[in-house]
Amino acid sequence: MRHLVLIGSESFPFVRDVLRAQATRADVRVVEVSLEEWGGAVTPWVEVVGGRFHAGLIGPWGELELGPEDVLWCLSEGALPTAESDYLRSEHEALRDGFHTCCPARVINRRGLLSPLWTTAMWRVIAQKLPLPDATSVLAPPHFHLGTPPEDGQRWTRWPEEVGTRQGEVWWTVPEPGPLRQALVMGSHVTLWPLEFEESPPVLPPALEADLTRLAADCGAEVLEVLLVTSGTPEAPSWTALQLGTSPESLERLLAQEDAVALAQVERFFAERLTSTEVAR
Repeated sequence: MRHLVLIGSESFPFVRDVLRAQATRADVRVVEVSLEEWGGAVTPWVEVVGGRFHAGLIGPWGELELGPEDVLWCLSEGALPTAESDYLRSEHEALRDGFHTCCPARVINRRGLLSPLWTTAMWRVIAQKLPLPDATSVLAPPHFHLGTPPEDGQRWTRWPEEVGTRQGEVWWTVPEPGPLRQALVMGSHVTLWPLEFEESPPVLPPALEADLTRLAADCGAEVLEVLLVTSGTPEAPSWTALQLGTSPESLERLLAQEDAVALAQVERFFAERLTSTEVAR
């Protein structure tokens, strides 16, 4: 029987309920691992046999080996349980990272591909990924400045300090910023929502949709949330990415509000993943 393994899904109960329902329709067994259990009561294992990676989980149910027909999504992840020594802690961290990277299941937002989003300050990731090398691209990063903000008449905002990074003061600005929008990329499909009151829902331009899809692929993410701000004129707007996220925080909020568009998007995405015959990477 195929499996859908969800790690840390208790942090996103509305997303979890939709995924459970999709798994039931596809006759897929759901295995949920809480943040408290992950690395403690439930531990991953990885081995190489005949030049191929094998991986799975050991938990209260026994041992579960995951294969290319299974789907795994780590929605959130906390610190490992306290180890007896620094050596054992580093061993546990290496095992967990190796599991994320090498598990032969269809892993959504595979950790190994997402390493820059886990190890690099977000402002650096945005500055490195954008703008895309395409003359038709409409998506750009903010203007960043390190050190004391210049006195040039623009409104410079301090970038929030990020955990685990050492950096000087980072400031950003967007000329003539407009309304904030939230984009959600799931596979090849993109949706756009307003974050401020607007008389009519925002229209997703094809060029922006293409940029967001390419950005997610460039980040190694099947699911990516992007905070956007517009600038320029309504007839020819430009789009600036202010934040990237791989945890479905905005999706959880939309499902809690019973947003039909968000529900249809996540149902379609997971129906494709659970019924696909494509071999996992």
